[in-house]
Amino acid sequence: MKKIVSIFLILLLFMFQKSPFVLANDSTLTWQDDGIPEEPIYNELTGEFEIYTPNQLAWIAYKTNSTTAASDLDGWSFSIMNDIDLSGRCWIPIKKFSGIIKGNNRTLRNLYLNSDENYSGLFALLSSATVSDLNLSNVSIISDSLFVGSLSGYANRSLISNVKSDGNVSGNSCTGGLVGHCNATNIILSSFNGNVVGLDKVGGLVGCYEDTYCRYLVTYMKQCFSSGKVNGNQYVGGLVGSEYYTGIQDCYSLCDVSGNSVIGGLVGIVVNAKNNYQIVVSISSIMAENTYSFGNVSGNSYVGGVFGGGVAGLGLNYWNINAIHKVDNVELDMFSKSGAGCYSTNYKKLTITQMKDKNNFSSFDFGDIWNIDSEINNGLPYLRNYDYNGLEQAAYTSTNISNYGSYYIGTIDLYNISLPCYIVIAKYKGDQFVNVEFRKYEKVTETFSVTEDVDTIKIMVWKHLNNLEPISDVEVKKIQ
Repeated sequence: MKKIVSIFLILLLFMFQKSPFVLANDSTLTWQDDGIPEEPIYNELTGEFEIYTPNQLAWIAYKTNSTTAASDLDGWSFSIMNDIDLSGRCWIPIKKFSGIIKGNNRTLRNLYLNSDENYSGLFALLSSATVSDLNLSNVSIISDSLFVGSLSGYANRSLISNVKSDGNVSGNSCTGGLVGHCNATNIILSSFNGNVVGLDKVGGLVGCYEDTYCRYLVTYMKQCFSSGKVNGNQYVGGLVGSEYYTGIQDCYSLCDVSGNSVIGGLVGIVVNAKNNYQIVVSISSIMAENTYSFGNVSGNSYVGGVFGGGVAGLGLNYWNINAIHKVDNVELDMFSKSGAGCYSTNYKKLTITQMKDKNNFSSFDFGDIWNIDSEINNGLPYLRNYDYNGLEQAAYTSTNISNYGSYYIGTIDLYNISLPCYIVIAKYKGDQFVNVEFRKYEKVTETFSVTEDVDTIKIMVWKHLNNLEPISDVEVKKIQ
């Protein structure tokens, strides 16, 4: 028995020394290398080009990036016929696309992109395009430039419908889990689950969402959500980083959101498109309504449960009063928390228990749009028209540690993880391993104590102790 435990501990320490996520890609190879792109099959009956292989998908990028005969494929229609694995090579974005993509609820897996150029994603730019019924799974988008998203870096006058994505996205300003920057683009029944990191205008679904053409709120985001973690500097939101004269309706965010200034659980800031420094109410309609945010928020200034800055118009929006709110690294008490960092109006605060009772969401349409079921979305309101089956929601933990002199008290919040599960806590003094604890957790929020003199703890979540495959990343916490 001791030998089994020793082997288990050795394996555990090995896992804590390495990242749990390994890219199955060679960045020296791309999907644009000679001989890789292959023209899709044209179906004369449907008038569509059918895509069965990654090589055929790469042909679209090849065609739009051609130095001799580049085309935006205006009016061309492509239909994804198979699930496609993009591992093994680095993706080169489809440069500018003005056609139609029918995903047929197929999945593109392991999209990997590492670029220092602006406009990064499966598409660099969607222009008067339509993308529907497509899944992106285990994406890894790495960029230090502008306009970054898993689906597209930028979308202009396009339609995105029923597109689901999960994974990791990192970029500079205008970075979003699904799209970096949207202009006059409608998004419906779409989601992103995972981690998003950027600089300014960073959102769990969209970094910057605006309409510079009409100014009358005909551009909208409806029945969408985000889940995971979002981190940036300024104008950071769980769903959208910054919103300019667009509408957000019947959406929600479960994200933990952190940054420096103007941080919101749902949207970072609502801004007048004519003057970026003036925060205004929409002059013609509602800018956000029938939404809720659930995750923790932290920043140095203008931190709100729903909005970091701005006014949400006339709609009613809800937020989790039990979520952790930190300003200047100081956790606020129940009475100091606010639905918005400034100009607060029309926000209703609810406890976690209250958020699982539909009677507390007086403005929600529970007949056609919303529903509540204890077995779905952790008992929180979910979108009736969204297909949650097979949804790979990001599993992760959020940890808070308080110093009480000779010992520490910590809390672990579990998100999108089926319970019960096991928390593994490894403790370190400097680089020296001290010990490890295994705990069975049966509630969304649990408390633990650390009595040893340690500097760092590392946390991993397992579904079963006899299964060494983690269901969440390692989270490292330095103890102050």
